[in-house]
Amino acid sequence: MYIEEFRKNNLGDQVCRILYPDDRHIDLALFHVRYAWTIFEDVTLHLKTLEDSSLQTIPIDNHALGTFTTIFNLAEVFISTIQILLFYNRELYIGITYKDVKKSVEQKFDKKISEILQTSLISPREFYKTDEYKYLQELTTYRNNLMHGNLVKRKPTHINLSEIPFKMNISDIMEAFQIVINLMNKFRFLIQDIDLMPIIPIMQDDVFYIEPLDVTYEKYLFPWYLAILDNYGLQTELKNIQTSQPLIPNYKTCNKAKAIVITKLDKKYVVNKNKNETNYSLNILEKICDKTKETPFLFPHINNYNPYLFK
Repeated sequence: MYIEEFRKNNLGDQVCRILYPDDRHIDLALFHVRYAWTIFEDVTLHLKTLEDSSLQTIPIDNHALGTFTTIFNLAEVFISTIQILLFYNRELYIGITYKDVKKSVEQKFDKKISEILQTSLISPREFYKTDEYKYLQELTTYRNNLMHGNLVKRKPTHINLSEIPFKMNISDIMEAFQIVINLMNKFRFLIQDIDLMPIIPIMQDDVFYIEPLDVTYEKYLFPWYLAILDNYGLQTELKNIQTSQPLIPNYKTCNKAKAIVITKLDKKYVVNKNKNETNYSLNILEKICDKTKETPFLFPHINNYNPYLFK
């Protein structure tokens, strides 16, 4: 079996099953759950690295940019997921074509949010007045500057992210994550009988913890963050997450089908891994170093050397 075949492995994947009155159904993947798990793991790695650092300063976090981008991707995937769920939930899945779905989902971020609100019979104007939307707008601008290499120093109005995106650190990661979680909280109940806020399972030694993402951030991630800062003798301007009242649509009007969340399991993809401890990375590195011992180490040659660059 090739490793590429494991791309089809749906072990642990969560799907929303839309049930129609005539006993038909369609399974729609909840992709945002996988993103949320990934970001949660990334944030814990950031915090653990900071906690274990032996430096007498706050080390540069070279992974912050990647984590920030993934956090914003979570917002986009979450909104797209809701849009697709509402599309199939309000239609009776009769004659729906790929073009119909494509036309609905291939829209700009703001347009998607507007369509979701209108479909749910929620006033877009009222949502646009909320802090969640203001913060999301600035986060979007910030992300676009970062993605397009805009190095202009610009201080956000409503949020406290780094004025220079490329100088971001753990404080920016925690705030961006909080903004996206608050957005998800607003839209979590747009599908009747379903909470779209991802559930985060944590296993550490003999301790098992499982809560929705917003609760996990409030009770676990942020207190951990504060404890680390306190150990450094530092503080933060960021406050712990405070979620507001979620948006509740008129279910009778915008939900024509019933939806349930199921977790898929697939026992097909099983491997026989060698249980002996290995360290392939070190073994390969040692072989490379052995070969280079025969020749002296030389710094890379710099063409057109300009001494003024090194003053």
